[in-house]
Order: sequence, then C-alpha cells, then structure tokens
Amino acid sequence: MSLTNTSKLPAIVAIVAMLLALLSWPYGMYTLLKGLTAVVAAYYAYDVYTRSQSFGAWFWIMVAVALFLNPIIPVYLYNGVPVIVSIYGELG
Repeated sequence: MSLTNTSKLPAIVAIVAMLLALLSWPYGMYTLLKGLTAVVAAYYAYDVYTRSQSFGAWFWIMVAVALFLNPIIPVYLYNGVPVIVSIYGELG
C-alpha cells in the first residue's frame, strides 16, 4: 500500500500506541488502543478503496484488522496471542 497521497500520521500514532501496549496498563487503556487501531485500519481501508476503486488485498487486510480489533464486538484470545499480534503488526 503506497501512502503517497495519504497522511502517515494515523499510522504513526497507531504504531506508537501499539508499542506502548507492551507496557503494563489498566484494562481500559487496551480497549482504547483496540478502538484507535480499528479506526485507523478502517480509515486506511476506506482510503485504499477510494484510490483504487477495487477490493484489493490491502483493503481486505485493513478490514480484517478493523474487525478483529474493534472494541464493540470483542474477539477474545488466549493470554500470549495479543502480544504476538501486536509485535507482528508493528513489524508488518
């Protein structure tokens, strides 16, 4: 996904927030982080679609991230999985 015409600020904010998630925070902070990341992913899914007018791979990846991390209908995982997903998201 090329971010040539898109602001990189939402992605940078989400990356910094995911890095801070590796620290110990109250549960509410992780819910806020999931919501922030879901909104940023939805924003980029919309941006990818409006620029390409097609449902490409990056569109579906961003939609999956937005649905997976939404705080309204949570997806429950075992203890270590969110850390692995967070680290993978930061490296991806």
